[in-house]
Amino acid sequence: MGTTLRGVPSFVGGIRRENCDLFYIQYVDGEFKTEIIDKGCGPSNIMVVNEADRDIIVAANHTGNEAAVYVVED
Repeated sequence: MGTTLRGVPSFVGGIRRENCDLFYIQYVDGEFKTEIIDKGCGPSNIMVVNEADRDIIVAANHTGNEAAVYVVED
């Protein structure tokens, strides 16, 4: 999903097969930067809530049959 994380335009996505990663991609200083947020979770739905002092990623993790909340802070 297209969003911002701590004010930086970002794409947050996930893969339900292979490594089942939750990740984000940002374009910083002329390069694409990819960071793994969680492994083995297999997210099927993702939502991001931007707050003043943090961002919250909410994911329905298919592989673990769970809902998860990830907090992104400076």
